[in-house]
Amino acid sequence: MFLLRRLLGVKTDDSKKAKVSKLAVGETLFINIGASQCGGRVAALKGGEVTITLTTPACTDKGEKIAISRRIDGHWRLIGWGKVKSGGTLAEVIEPEAQ
Repeated sequence: MFLLRRLLGVKTDDSKKAKVSKLAVGETLFINIGASQCGGRVAALKGGEVTITLTTPACTDKGEKIAISRRIDGHWRLIGWGKVKSGGTLAEVIEPEAQ
């Protein structure tokens, strides 16, 4: 996962761009996976890897890019991006046999 150094479109009182702080366990984030959007909560941090528990299921492939946003001053702001490394399966899709 990669976090931006500074926030886009947000300035502090002294006209400098605000810095992006590190993620914290239990923090709520907004995740964009392809065209899907869902909320998520940081479950674990280990080195450069982050485990995020999604509030609603999302269909994706391993290796797909995600965008990570944080709520700042009442607006969701892009703070970084990453790739899907693993996930769970809710249900297996069984294709009907062609006759």
